[in-house]
Amino acid sequence: MNDMKLIGLAAKSVGTHLSFDYRRHAHFDENGVAWNPLADDGDAFRLMVTKRLDLHIDKGRSLAVNQAGQMFAEYHDCPFSATRRAITRAVAAEAGSAGHETFIEQVQRIAGTEELSGDAIIEFARALANEWLEKPVCDTEWDRRE
Repeated sequence: MNDMKLIGLAAKSVGTHLSFDYRRHAHFDENGVAWNPLADDGDAFRLMVTKRLDLHIDKGRSLAVNQAGQMFAEYHDCPFSATRRAITRAVAAEAGSAGHETFIEQVQRIAGTEELSGDAIIEFARALANEWLEKPVCDTEWDRRE
Protein backbone atom coordinates (compact mmCIF):
# COMPACT_ATOMS: atom_id res chain seq x y z
CA MET A 1 0.00 0.00 0.00
CA ASN A 2 1.37 3.42 -0.87
CA ASP A 3 1.76 6.24 1.66
CA MET A 4 -1.13 8.25 0.24
CA LYS A 5 -3.59 5.37 0.75
CA LEU A 6 -2.10 4.61 4.18
CA ILE A 7 -2.62 8.20 5.33
CA GLY A 8 -6.16 8.21 3.93
CA LEU A 9 -7.11 5.01 5.78
CA ALA A 10 -5.60 6.29 9.04
CA ALA A 11 -7.62 9.50 8.72
CA LYS A 12 -10.77 7.52 7.96
CA SER A 13 -10.21 5.38 11.04
CA VAL A 14 -10.26 8.43 13.34
CA GLY A 15 -13.01 10.28 11.46
CA THR A 16 -10.79 12.94 9.91
CA HIS A 17 -11.76 14.06 6.42
CA LEU A 18 -8.76 14.90 4.26
CA SER A 19 -8.23 16.63 0.98
CA PHE A 20 -5.07 16.28 -1.07
CA ASP A 21 -3.38 19.30 -2.64
CA TYR A 22 -1.46 18.05 -5.67
CA ARG A 23 0.43 21.32 -6.10
CA ARG A 24 1.82 21.14 -2.56
CA HIS A 25 1.76 17.31 -2.49
CA ALA A 26 0.22 17.29 0.98
CA HIS A 27 -2.91 16.19 2.86
CA PHE A 28 -5.02 18.77 4.67
CA ASP A 29 -7.78 18.29 7.26
CA GLU A 30 -11.16 20.10 7.35
CA ASN A 31 -9.51 23.18 8.91
CA GLY A 32 -6.86 23.46 6.20
CA VAL A 33 -4.10 22.16 8.48
CA ALA A 34 -1.49 19.86 6.95
CA TRP A 35 -1.91 16.30 8.27
CA ASN A 36 0.65 13.54 7.84
CA PRO A 37 1.26 11.06 10.68
CA LEU A 38 4.12 9.49 8.68
CA ALA A 39 6.10 12.73 8.92
CA ASP A 40 4.63 14.59 11.91
CA ASP A 41 5.23 13.31 15.45
CA GLY A 42 2.19 15.19 16.80
CA ASP A 43 -0.20 13.68 14.25
CA ALA A 44 1.16 10.19 14.96
CA PHE A 45 0.93 10.72 18.73
CA ARG A 46 -2.71 11.83 18.47
CA LEU A 47 -3.49 8.71 16.41
CA MET A 48 -1.81 6.49 19.01
CA VAL A 49 -3.72 8.03 21.91
CA THR A 50 -7.07 8.25 20.10
CA LYS A 51 -6.95 4.61 19.00
CA ARG A 52 -5.39 3.37 22.28
CA LEU A 53 -2.50 1.54 20.63
CA ASP A 54 0.08 -0.50 22.52
CA LEU A 55 3.56 0.51 21.44
CA HIS A 56 6.97 -1.14 21.94
CA ILE A 57 10.12 0.64 20.74
CA ASP A 58 13.72 -0.56 20.71
CA LYS A 59 16.76 0.46 18.60
CA GLY A 60 15.09 1.41 15.34
CA ARG A 61 12.34 -1.17 15.69
CA SER A 62 8.80 -0.26 16.59
CA LEU A 63 5.85 -2.53 17.20
CA ALA A 64 2.30 -1.13 17.33
CA VAL A 65 -0.68 -3.26 18.35
CA ASN A 66 -4.18 -1.96 17.63
CA GLN A 67 -7.40 -2.75 19.51
CA ALA A 68 -8.20 -5.50 17.00
CA GLY A 69 -5.03 -7.29 18.12
CA GLN A 70 -3.16 -6.72 14.85
CA MET A 71 0.60 -6.19 15.22
CA PHE A 72 2.63 -3.94 12.93
CA ALA A 73 6.42 -3.95 13.09
CA GLU A 74 8.62 -1.36 11.42
CA TYR A 75 12.41 -1.25 11.11
CA HIS A 76 14.26 1.95 10.21
CA ASP A 77 17.53 3.73 10.94
CA CYS A 78 15.46 6.48 12.50
CA PRO A 79 13.40 5.20 15.46
CA PHE A 80 11.04 8.17 15.12
CA SER A 81 10.23 7.30 11.51
CA ALA A 82 9.77 3.62 12.35
CA THR A 83 7.42 4.51 15.21
CA ARG A 84 5.32 6.93 13.15
CA ARG A 85 4.93 4.34 10.39
CA ALA A 86 4.03 1.52 12.80
CA ILE A 87 1.39 3.74 14.42
CA THR A 88 -0.06 4.84 11.08
CA ARG A 89 -0.21 1.26 9.77
CA ALA A 90 -1.92 -0.01 12.93
CA VAL A 91 -4.57 2.71 12.77
CA ALA A 92 -5.06 2.39 9.00
CA ALA A 93 -5.58 -1.34 9.38
CA GLU A 94 -8.65 -0.74 11.51
CA ALA A 95 -10.26 1.18 8.64
CA GLY A 96 -9.30 -1.38 6.00
CA SER A 97 -9.13 -4.58 8.04
CA ALA A 98 -11.63 -6.66 6.08
CA GLY A 99 -10.04 -9.99 5.27
CA HIS A 100 -7.05 -9.59 7.62
CA GLU A 101 -6.38 -12.08 10.38
CA THR A 102 -6.16 -10.50 13.84
CA PHE A 103 -3.31 -11.29 16.19
CA ILE A 104 -5.68 -13.28 18.42
CA GLU A 105 -6.79 -15.32 15.40
CA GLN A 106 -3.13 -15.88 14.48
CA VAL A 107 -2.35 -17.16 18.00
CA GLN A 108 -5.37 -19.45 17.96
CA ARG A 109 -4.37 -20.80 14.53
CA ILE A 110 -0.76 -21.38 15.64
CA ALA A 111 -1.90 -23.06 18.86
CA GLY A 112 -4.42 -25.14 16.91
CA THR A 113 -7.31 -24.24 19.18
CA GLU A 114 -9.89 -21.54 19.72
CA GLU A 115 -10.04 -22.45 23.41
CA LEU A 116 -7.23 -20.12 24.53
CA SER A 117 -8.21 -17.82 27.38
CA GLY A 118 -7.65 -14.07 27.21
CA ASP A 119 -4.84 -14.36 29.79
CA ALA A 120 -3.05 -17.05 27.74
CA ILE A 121 -3.21 -14.87 24.64
CA ILE A 122 -1.87 -11.85 26.53
CA GLU A 123 1.01 -13.89 27.97
CA PHE A 124 1.81 -15.24 24.50
CA ALA A 125 1.81 -11.71 23.07
CA ARG A 126 4.10 -10.44 25.83
CA ALA A 127 6.54 -13.30 25.33
CA LEU A 128 6.53 -12.75 21.56
CA ALA A 129 7.08 -9.00 21.93
CA ASN A 130 9.89 -9.50 24.46
CA GLU A 131 11.59 -12.05 22.21
CA TRP A 132 11.21 -9.77 19.21
CA LEU A 133 12.60 -6.72 21.04
CA GLU A 134 15.65 -8.61 22.34
CA LYS A 135 16.87 -9.68 18.90
CA PRO A 136 19.64 -7.45 17.51
CA VAL A 137 19.27 -5.78 14.15
CA CYS A 138 22.07 -6.02 11.59
CA ASP A 139 23.41 -2.63 10.49
CA THR A 140 22.66 -3.26 6.82
CA GLU A 141 19.54 -5.40 6.57
CA TRP A 142 17.02 -6.33 9.21
CA ASP A 143 16.43 -9.78 7.70
CA ARG A 144 20.04 -10.81 8.41
CA ARG A 145 19.60 -10.57 12.16
CA GLU A 146 20.26 -13.52 14.43
